[in-house]
Amino acid sequence: MGRHGVSELNTVLLVVLMLFTLFGNFVLLLAIWRNKRLRKVTHLHSISLIVANFIPATTIIPLRIARIWNENEEVLSEETTLCEAYLTSTLLWCVASILTLVSVSFDRYIAISKPGKYRAKLTHNKTLLILLAVWCFAIFVAFMSLYHTGSGLKLFTCNFNILRKESYVYLLLTVEVIPLILMFVLHFQITKLSAKHAQSIGIVDSRFTEYNRVPLDFPAEVRWSRVVILVILLYVLMWSPRCIYLIIDDSAMTVNSARAFDVLTEVITYSFAGLAPLVLVHFNNDMREEFFRILMPFQWFKRSHGVGKKYNNTNIVTPFEMMT
Repeated sequence: MGRHGVSELNTVLLVVLMLFTLFGNFVLLLAIWRNKRLRKVTHLHSISLIVANFIPATTIIPLRIARIWNENEEVLSEETTLCEAYLTSTLLWCVASILTLVSVSFDRYIAISKPGKYRAKLTHNKTLLILLAVWCFAIFVAFMSLYHTGSGLKLFTCNFNILRKESYVYLLLTVEVIPLILMFVLHFQITKLSAKHAQSIGIVDSRFTEYNRVPLDFPAEVRWSRVVILVILLYVLMWSPRCIYLIIDDSAMTVNSARAFDVLTEVITYSFAGLAPLVLVHFNNDMREEFFRILMPFQWFKRSHGVGKKYNNTNIVTPFEMMT
């Protein structure tokens, strides 16, 4: 396959992923806005993650497509505005996503470890301030990279394939590994506390009576914590191929093969933005119900009212039966 053939194939993959990401995140955002039961404090983190996921679909992927064809014509240099915009938006999405996951992990830890004080400690206003700080820090880190012009300090070059290993390790430790370690430690503690609470059911012990008096649906909070773990694992799974590709030596590959693998690992990474809404919808009953209602309103109406053979409900009382 020639250079133009590889470019066309990569472009098609990126366009499909862009449309898929836009559609899924938009529908999920609409579902949260329509359903009052989804306007909880913890779902503010979901909104933050959705907003972050719009960055690849609206900025990173279109710029990547432009890079593909500009590189194909050999007119893209390291100092171009296109290159800087692409790298800055990529770093912004990465930092905003992972810090949002750290924030929701702290939210889950407080909800499970101190359920009686959860609503007092994490109000809507406090959570909004935390997420505002997350985005301010992400913007600061992303745009700060533009000013590192020295050869020893610059985190990026326009071509990721020739990224310095030292700079990559620095970026990986600060943006990826440290937050991930922190999140896994938090969720390990959450799992221990959840198991402790499960063992306490049916046991008369003053140490566990506090869970019976808290104004929270504790099992629902535990289920949501597991969904957060799944999203974090999905993040790790989608980013791992890109991280591995950046640290291996691709000098043995042909130019077209290197370009193909470069874009393929990027497609896998950007897939997190499209798959994360599906994970949230699949494992959250309220989100799944609202998603179903938006995408298939007629089927939802038939199911909710027991209309048709598939959704037949013999317990439904008709207006005539009510009158008699």
